[in-house]
Parts: sequence; C-alpha cells; structure tokens
Amino acid sequence: MIERTAGQGSRPRREAPRLGRGPLARQTLFQRLQDYQSQLPMADQPRHIVTQLLPYQRQGLYWMKMREVRARAASGRGARRVRGR
Repeated sequence: MIERTAGQGSRPRREAPRLGRGPLARQTLFQRLQDYQSQLPMADQPRHIVTQLLPYQRQGLYWMKMREVRARAASGRGARRVRGR
C-alpha cells in the first residue's frame, strides 16, 4: 500500500509487509532467518587480528570488504581481490 503523508511532498511511503501472527509464524520467520544467515559468505580470519573472529563477525567483515571493492571499482581506482570462505 502506498500512502502520501504530510510534509513529504510527492514521495510515496511504502508500508512494510505484514507478517503472520502466532507461534508458527514466528518459528517460520526465525527458521528463514537462520537459513539465510548460514548461507552468507565469510571472510578469512585476518592474520593481524589475534582474537578469533566469530562467524557473524567474519560475515560482516566480508560484507565490508565487498563494499570497498565495489566502491573502488566504481571510482575507477581498480579493485583488489577479496578472499572469501
């Protein structure tokens, strides 16, 4: 559903999709999020960081490195290869 609100001019505001309610809907959503998270790529453990990174930290590091690569490619400075999982 698209609504127009005061103060936003002609910019439409989209309403977030509604999720089902109840224990089954929550369990389904939780399972979908777990499945998605398990498929995210992870960066290698950096040699200069002594503390072992947790999986979600390595996933975040991979995401940040990929953003840097894309930004460099877009600016024409070239991209360095990022080692993944």
